Amino acid sequence: MRRLSTVATLFVAISALALSIFAAAAPAQAATSTKNTKNASRAAVDDPNLVRSGAIVLREGDTGAAVTLIQQRLYNTATTTRPQDFGHGPHVTGTYDADTRRQVSHFQWKWGFAQTGQVNKQTFIKLARLGTTDHVPAICKQKSRANAICISKKQRVLRFFKHGELFLFEDVRTSVPASLTRTGNFHIFDKQWSVISTDYHTWMPRAMFFSGGEAIHFSPFFGAPHYDGYNGGSHGCIGQFSLKMATKVFNMTPIGTLAKVYN
Repeated sequence: MRRLSTVATLFVAISALALSIFAAAAPAQAATSTKNTKNASRAAVDDPNLVRSGAIVLREGDTGAAVTLIQQRLYNTATTTRPQDFGHGPHVTGTYDADTRRQVSHFQWKWGFAQTGQVNKQTFIKLARLGTTDHVPAICKQKSRANAICISKKQRVLRFFKHGELFLFEDVRTSVPASLTRTGNFHIFDKQWSVISTDYHTWMPRAMFFSGGEAIHFSPFFGAPHYDGYNGGSHGCIGQFSLKMATKVFNMTPIGTLAKVYN
């Protein structure tokens, strides 16, 4: 009897110890769950300085004035993955949705950043430098002008205007170094559906010449099939990333169209 009593006492002690360990662990799990829920639905981010300083990284699901600012700057830098944005103003909702995430990721690709789709300090500062305004010269927005092609070397973008209204935009790259691509007010004086450069023996599809041998054309080295993105550049021409977009711009551009190239 004494031996049985000792065993029973030991069993009760072990059971009590196990219950105390489980009870201590349970609150920690509950706290973790609460923390995760809080992160998933945090308060609106209204102070952009929190992002600039690196204190907060904006991500999908966030809301607030800081998100609105990012969306406007994405539009000012002509960064979009939404065809419906062309000619319809910026995608500004104040909510960091899937479209905003894709646009941020595209912007990061364009400038050699890690494509996280989230706005960290580095991405925020680059957007601030390039997108505080759209930096488009007034000549491009003249309503009396039927068509205008305006190319920002700094933003790496081509914008097409119709009667002063933005109609479309696309990614482009210029020369290496960028200073080789001439700046100024030019006009399209010749168009060639498909031509080989006499100087460099490279293919120049959908070429629109605006200054001597410099042309706007699809670049198979910028885009497919020899894709090297922004790691390369031209000898002065303006290379378009998408053959589909280059074809569209080519077809809608008459001889004599203004071609404004600026920094």
